[in-house]
Amino acid sequence: HLSLIYVVNSQAEMNEAILKTLAYFDYFGYPLKAWEIHKWLIQKKASLKQTEKALRNLVEEKKIFKENEFYLLRAKKNLVKKRLKGEGISKGRLFKAKLVAFLIKSIPWIKLVGVSGSLSVLASQEKDDIDLVIVTAGNRIWLSRLLLIFLTTLTGLRRKRREKLLSAAGKICINLILEVDNLAQKNRNIYVAHEVLQMRLLWQRQQIYSRFLHDNQWVFRYLPNWKSGITEKREKRKEVRENKQNQFIDRLEELAKKLQLKIMNSPSGAERIESGALYFHPEDKGVKVLEEYKKKTSSL
Repeated sequence: HLSLIYVVNSQAEMNEAILKTLAYFDYFGYPLKAWEIHKWLIQKKASLKQTEKALRNLVEEKKIFKENEFYLLRAKKNLVKKRLKGEGISKGRLFKAKLVAFLIKSIPWIKLVGVSGSLSVLASQEKDDIDLVIVTAGNRIWLSRLLLIFLTTLTGLRRKRREKLLSAAGKICINLILEVDNLAQKNRNIYVAHEVLQMRLLWQRQQIYSRFLHDNQWVFRYLPNWKSGITEKREKRKEVRENKQNQFIDRLEELAKKLQLKIMNSPSGAERIESGALYFHPEDKGVKVLEEYKKKTSSL
């Protein structure tokens, strides 16, 4: 009797985790394959086999829908078409991002360049820009940003502050810059957990990506099945040896900070300026995503 109760509860937990996962991605109109549902399964540790079995049952019970190899929370055919179209657009955008990332490699203080947003999951649409995540050496965040602005402006790919969506399509938006000692994200929720793990690494120095995962281990409480093909030892923190202090460059960093703060005026929208971290998101998408996610899960 107790064994039967355990099996029923376990199945209920699995079904709930799958429905939550599909509900989260439903906000973005993004259907998932079975292995993707397993990878992004919310707050449930399970095997791929267990996930696939639960998916079959949910489809039979008509609680979810399946189109070809994709699973959806609602029967809407254009969602699969939209995803496939996004994958095609993303290939060109990703190539562009890699070219820009290669140019950025010339800046010695930058330790990592990654892609976030829709491009990170190959879901870019025509109007989307290219969001980059940058990690710099300590006390080099403002000097690095100044050089990043120069390089992206030189290539004609820089998305200017408050530029409208249509004119910003396919341009580079550097919306997150972190110093190596400020990688941990303070806001801890399912949205930020996805943003951390969905980031697509373009290149790194000194295994900074492993350190990024280490400093944000809390994300695995939300997404316990996630695995990286890049690093297998995320729990081991590899210390980074920084260059010796250079008073001249330190002084340039101070000047770069003063100059940019003077030009930028006050942050607006979801923009935040913190010690060792710069967030330049035009709007806080996380608030809306979390609100809609709560509505969807409460109605399931």
